[in-house]
Amino acid sequence: MRFLEQHDVPAESRTRRLRLDLERSADLPAWVFSTEELAFDVAVLPLTTLSQARSPASMAC
Repeated sequence: MRFLEQHDVPAESRTRRLRLDLERSADLPAWVFSTEELAFDVAVLPLTTLSQARSPASMAC
């Protein structure tokens, strides 16, 4: 991930299996890094997974 490299953040490249919805899952690129006492995984999601969360008002029906 370019941002991590540009800011000298040591990160390890991995692959993560993530569930995209009820029917689909995918193996996606991810980077693992830590800062102080916290560890992070950053996964890169495909553009096809972009969606907007439903508002609470639309779920009330």
